[in-house]
Amino acid sequence: WMAGYALGLSAGARVSFWEVLWDALRWPLFVWLMGFTALGSWLVPAMFALRGFFFCFCVAGLTGCAQGGILLAFLLFGLGALILLPVFFLLGVRSWTRAVAHRGRLWYGPGELGLGDWLKSGAALGCAVCWAGAEYWLLPLLLKGLAPLLGAG
Repeated sequence: WMAGYALGLSAGARVSFWEVLWDALRWPLFVWLMGFTALGSWLVPAMFALRGFFFCFCVAGLTGCAQGGILLAFLLFGLGALILLPVFFLLGVRSWTRAVAHRGRLWYGPGELGLGDWLKSGAALGCAVCWAGAEYWLLPLLLKGLAPLLGAG
């Protein structure tokens, strides 16, 4: 598998930037949107549980099945987790408190957010977008350089 991946990298095969951006933004964006509805009071904790399960499952599976799995799991999941998990937690906690505070109404508009909430949410989502750009440009270079260590050289 790694040999095929290294061969694809050397041939110049790349994943679309939009796929990388969607991968970085899907969890934080969904949690942020759930803060605008009363359903977020139970959906946000459910998203935390799902995100934690999927993250642990992917890391454990990759660590167990690939040669150099710990290093590969750190490159593929750990680097992004250093940026994206704090973003996910910051947006999730703020969204959950917003959803609990508006429990009596099913939906409320984005106009009810203060300027501070917009700035904090925008900064968090901006960090996720910056990480997507870094992942798109740097991760293939790192994997290509470390392919011999991972058993694909």
